[in-house]
Amino acid sequence: MTPSEWRDLLDAIERDALHGATWLTEKGAALLLSMLQKDAPAEELETAAVSLARARPMMASLFNLANGFLWAWSRNKDMAAAFVRDYLAGLRGEGSAAAQKAASILREGDTLLTHSASSLVEKALLQAHAEGKGFRVYCTESRPKCEGMSLAKRLCEAGIDATLIVDAAAGEVARRCDKILIGSDGIGSFGLVHKMGTMPLSCLAKSGGVPLYAVATSQKVWPAAFAKPVEKEKDPKDLGVEGCFDVENRYFDITPPEWLGRFLTAEGEMTWEGVLKRYGREAIHPLLISG
Repeated sequence: MTPSEWRDLLDAIERDALHGATWLTEKGAALLLSMLQKDAPAEELETAAVSLARARPMMASLFNLANGFLWAWSRNKDMAAAFVRDYLAGLRGEGSAAAQKAASILREGDTLLTHSASSLVEKALLQAHAEGKGFRVYCTESRPKCEGMSLAKRLCEAGIDATLIVDAAAGEVARRCDKILIGSDGIGSFGLVHKMGTMPLSCLAKSGGVPLYAVATSQKVWPAAFAKPVEKEKDPKDLGVEGCFDVENRYFDITPPEWLGRFLTAEGEMTWEGVLKRYGREAIHPLLISG
C-alpha cells in the first residue's frame, strides 16, 4: 500500500458523514492490518496510526485503536497485528453483549425515545422485538444528516412501532417516555460525547426524572488522562441554507457528568464513574500526547 493510498483511506474516514463509530473503526483496523501485511515502513505505520486517532476526534474507538496499536507496535509487528484483531473481536463481541443488556431493560408497553442512530441501540430494539416485547419508539430526525429518519424506517420495516419526530420536539416527547435509550461515541473524564442535542436531552431527563441509558463498550472509553476533544467544523452546506449570516455546524456535543444517566455495557449497568474506573485505565502513547 502506497502512502497516497493509505492517506486516501484516512481522508475517507475523516470525511465520512454517513457511518457510525463502529463502522469507521472497522475500516481503520482494516487499514492498519493491510499496512502491516504489506510491510509498510515503521514511520508510515506510526504516521497512519496518529492520523487515524485524529481523523475523528469525537470518536473514542478510533483513538483507542490507534493508541493500543502504537503500544503493541513498539514491541513487534506480530503483537501489533494481534492487537488489531483482538480489538475488532472485542468491539463486536462487547457490542452484542451490551445490546443484549439494553434489550433486557425494555418492558412490555414501554415508550422509548432515542436520538441519532446508534447501531447498538438498534440491535437492542430488534432483540427486544424478537423476544416478543411490544413497545413504542420515538426517533429524532437527527439533523443535519437525518440518520434518525433512516433508523425509524428500518425499525418500522422490522415491525416495531416507530414514530419520527423533529429534533426540537425531543424535550416535550421525553416527558411522555418511560426511558431514553441512546448510544455513545465516547466517554471520558469530561462526560459523554454523542450526537448534537444529547446534552439538553440529558439535562431534561435528569431534571424530569426520566431514566436515560447510554449503550457502550470498553472501546468507547478514552483513557482517564485524555483531554476534552475538540470537534472539527463541518461543512456549512449540510444545513441546506445560504445567506449573509455565519453558519456553525457541529455533529456532536458533550454532556457533563452531572447530567449523565446510567451506562449499559457488556458487563452490566454502570455509573459514569464505574465506566471510567473499569475501562479508562490505559496509558496514552507518547506519539498521541504531543502535537
